[in-house]
Amino acid sequence: METMQSNTSKRLIPGALWVVAMLLPGCFPFEPGSDLDEDAPEPALGSLEFGGAMDLGMLPDANVEETTDVTGTFDVIGTLSPPGSDPVNLTYLFTVTQEGAILDGSATVQIEVEDPMDPSAQGPTFAEPEAVSMDGEFSGTIEGLVVTKDFTELLVEDAMAKIDLEGKVLSSDCFSGPMKLTLLQARLTFNPDAPMDIPIDGEYRASRQGTPGCGGAMQDADMGATMDMGMDMGGGE
Repeated sequence: METMQSNTSKRLIPGALWVVAMLLPGCFPFEPGSDLDEDAPEPALGSLEFGGAMDLGMLPDANVEETTDVTGTFDVIGTLSPPGSDPVNLTYLFTVTQEGAILDGSATVQIEVEDPMDPSAQGPTFAEPEAVSMDGEFSGTIEGLVVTKDFTELLVEDAMAKIDLEGKVLSSDCFSGPMKLTLLQARLTFNPDAPMDIPIDGEYRASRQGTPGCGGAMQDADMGATMDMGMDMGGGE
């Protein structure tokens, strides 16, 4: 997996949480990062739906062995919890590359976010591979995502975004953890001269394609039907 983004695929107010609620009444497409001056390609990255939190189900017990390796493609489902608004469900793909072994502390992971409807298109990644602890834990940030202004009439223009991920490897077929989507310096119509960051917390499950993976909601998710990028409503990798 390459860590360089494709040029063609790029695409809270402290103390005022009501702004987040205002921003989340409709569809929220993501797109792989690219320059904001360029027209963003369709479909967008992932899909969201606003209909109440998805039950992600119980996680399996951790089973990390000497041979555990999360290299491969994972369906991802997640739920974002914007303050003052209904939860937002999402779906997309992760392509993961692991180097080294988890149990001896030498492992690193690189994650690329991809569009389930066009998985061959290169998406944004961690800036560099992230270390995995001997307990199977890692964290990193994926930048270069874009939230289009179609998301809400309150956006003056497309907004850059990033995803902060924390993960715990439970097996070669499953990892999960908390996530945070942040709109970066988004310009809003009611105060366009005061850009603001808008973070939205959530959690996700990543299940290897073609396996039971993390179980739970992964078994019922239609990964192809709920994407706009990836998301016509909600799903995950």
